[in-house]
Amino acid sequence: MEELGPSPGEEQKSEFEIEVGKEFDEWKNEPPNMIQRGVGIISKPLSLMLHPIVKSVIPHLEEVIKKLNSTIADVMKNYKDDSIDIYSLTEEEFQKWVEEKDGEADTWAKFGIATLSGEGGVGGFLGVATVLAEIPISFATLLSYANKIAIVYKLDIQNEDVQMELLKAIAAGSATNIETKLETVALFNSSLKIIQSTTWKVMEKMPIESLGGTIYAIRSLLRNIGSNITRRKASQLIPGLGAIAGATINGAWGSDCFKAVKEYSRFMVVKSYYSNKNPQKEISEK
Repeated sequence: MEELGPSPGEEQKSEFEIEVGKEFDEWKNEPPNMIQRGVGIISKPLSLMLHPIVKSVIPHLEEVIKKLNSTIADVMKNYKDDSIDIYSLTEEEFQKWVEEKDGEADTWAKFGIATLSGEGGVGGFLGVATVLAEIPISFATLLSYANKIAIVYKLDIQNEDVQMELLKAIAAGSATNIETKLETVALFNSSLKIIQSTTWKVMEKMPIESLGGTIYAIRSLLRNIGSNITRRKASQLIPGLGAIAGATINGAWGSDCFKAVKEYSRFMVVKSYYSNKNPQKEISEK
């Protein structure tokens, strides 16, 4: 599998760019956390029984995607941009900026995990219908905080391509085993070169009309996410697990997903910075 981090041209890269690439690859090869993996095992029989219901979950996830404009608008409205042109920063200043943004992203992730944990602590006692009703709510919460993390790194969340990449990151974070995670991360390769050659600064900042027109392109991602969410929620229906398990599982899911979004976002903004600083190197890498 092609590595997204260090490449044969490492000697042309700065130490910081190499370090970020290595951190990305370490995350990529890191198995989902213990709870995520456990959910994939203990709830497998029940999730197989609920498999037909997964199909009914997908349209609800699509509705969340179609309403994403309002989510993006809220994030944009409430985010106070630092107004810094990262491409004018020295390498040392840029590294400090990234470290500062890492802290902001971690804070948003903590808020998101707490919110998801609260949402996951009810349905287990109330049956299948309630558990499944929580799925689009949890997914909407996840998308909201994922966008808050992405905008911290100056990703243009109004751009459809960026939203597609965030969905890929969420799909990778939703995986309950390393194989599925690696397969999903591999999807980043398809758009890496395109995004790398286009700085976030010059991306067209036109609000997207609707992501509904691209639903066909993200259905496979939603199936992946929907199947894994349903599996998690299914575990809440196992006697003895209930609400406590629901809160813990939702929190674990959020933790892995927000980590995925953070790693992807910081990796891309670092790539964008150095590509903009060294256009000749970027051309030679293509």
